[in-house]
Amino acid sequence: MKWNNLLLLLILVATISCAKKARVLCGLSADTSVISIESKVLKFKTIGIKDTTIASISGQVFYKDLSGKDTIIGDLIGANVMFKETISNKIYGASTDEEGKYFLNVPPSKYTIIVQFIGFNNLIIKNVPIQSGVIIEFSTILGQGDGDMVYYRKPNGIIVNEN
Repeated sequence: MKWNNLLLLLILVATISCAKKARVLCGLSADTSVISIESKVLKFKTIGIKDTTIASISGQVFYKDLSGKDTIIGDLIGANVMFKETISNKIYGASTDEEGKYFLNVPPSKYTIIVQFIGFNNLIIKNVPIQSGVIIEFSTILGQGDGDMVYYRKPNGIIVNEN
């Protein structure tokens, strides 16, 4: 009976120790390097102007993942697309549907745009002015990883990578 309790205690301790270690296959010799794929902007384009005080933003979020030696690209369902006002820190957001598409309205302001999903690199674009009445198409691709891909929108509208 003593040996059974001791064995159970050792298994419990080993399990708890393994649970604390991220990216490690406990008990096995494993390569702990994490593959990270860059997240990037595919399109950020004003496609029209309407007679209203708010801006309309729509687009699609895709994912890029490595499965063995193959690269998989597809629609990212449930990704969060957020527009955070630079001055007030107010957040407007939407989640992507089963086709990776989203739609949201925001008031005119300067924003930081954040696109995120668990297991993928966050995409962050700083200094994005949104005018009243504009209709914007914004699509992106998130690469697997756990970091941030930070971009900055220059006054001339070009989006550059800060990393």
